[in-house]
Amino acid sequence: MKILFVVEHYYPYIGGAEELWKSLTTALVKEGHEVTVATTRYDKKLPISETIDGVKVVRVDVANRYFFTFFSFPAINKLAKGVDVIHTASYNSAIPAWLVAKFQGKRTIITFHEVWGKLWFKLPFTSKFVLSAYYLFEQLILRLPFSYFVAVSNATAERLSQSGIRRDKIKVIHNGLNYDMFENYRHDPGKRLVICYFGRLGISKGIEILLEAIAEFFQGNKEAVFRFIIPTYPERVYKQVLSLIEDLNIKDRIEMLHDLPKSVLLEKVSSASCVVVPSHSEGFCYTAAETVAMEVPIISSDKGSLKEVVSGKFIKLKELNIQELVDAFRKAENGEWQESNERRFEMSDTIANYLKLYSEIR
Repeated sequence: MKILFVVEHYYPYIGGAEELWKSLTTALVKEGHEVTVATTRYDKKLPISETIDGVKVVRVDVANRYFFTFFSFPAINKLAKGVDVIHTASYNSAIPAWLVAKFQGKRTIITFHEVWGKLWFKLPFTSKFVLSAYYLFEQLILRLPFSYFVAVSNATAERLSQSGIRRDKIKVIHNGLNYDMFENYRHDPGKRLVICYFGRLGISKGIEILLEAIAEFFQGNKEAVFRFIIPTYPERVYKQVLSLIEDLNIKDRIEMLHDLPKSVLLEKVSSASCVVVPSHSEGFCYTAAETVAMEVPIISSDKGSLKEVVSGKFIKLKELNIQELVDAFRKAENGEWQESNERRFEMSDTIANYLKLYSEIR
């Protein structure tokens, strides 16, 4: 079977979705399938074309993922000749992938990492005009007749259904983890309370509420530290975060880290007292799943898929606001955790479910 993946980012780009695409495409090659990936050339040091673990990777030389939406059609159209299935994802790669599939009469699968709907208008750091554009763009993608819509959680599947996608077109395939990666990293905190956040600087991550809650909590706790592991991009959001930290006068209590190797990242997370996930919503949340895998307690907003993914030791917020977070930090300080059996999301199960879907779509 010949499969073309059209995704906005691919390895060596670091992210949960990118880990999924790398593992899935490599597994497909090992199963004897021919796999090509069309993606953005986000780093000019990367070659236009190369083969990685048997997967042919072709990078469209555009400035960013937004330009990929509008200018990748010729490259994708060329790569799609002779393939059996085109597999894409929300958001920026979806439209060119669907247009090529329509033009060439190909079957298409789209993996939806999240569906926001009206929640777009509750997000910070972005103008109402831009949020309206995001909302309309998402609505457009939801109206494209893909062969199947893959939801990465039951929460995402429910939102797809609420958005008008037929139930028989929706397949739930949870994202997976390679748990071998976490075997040498188990919760081993010091005596001082270290609250950790790690992940993207997305506008949906609740960082603005988190920082204000941290500042208020620090007023009553002179020893605690906030370990803040984030990238320095998007540059606009990063600068807004730095400005907020200065305004709150908490810079001296923050251990800010960037671009850590995976092994160092896991060491920093596993040695923290707890991890906080204050997202306005989540489609799956690799941050939560990886934290659970290391048996590190989680403070969770309990939004979207976090109800499914968070397990082990946790504190779930009743509402996502400053006071709820401050109260949760105090509970964490006192060891007042809820507990449940750990839920695992094996990458092998994810791959098997995608292979089953590919066989059905042929």
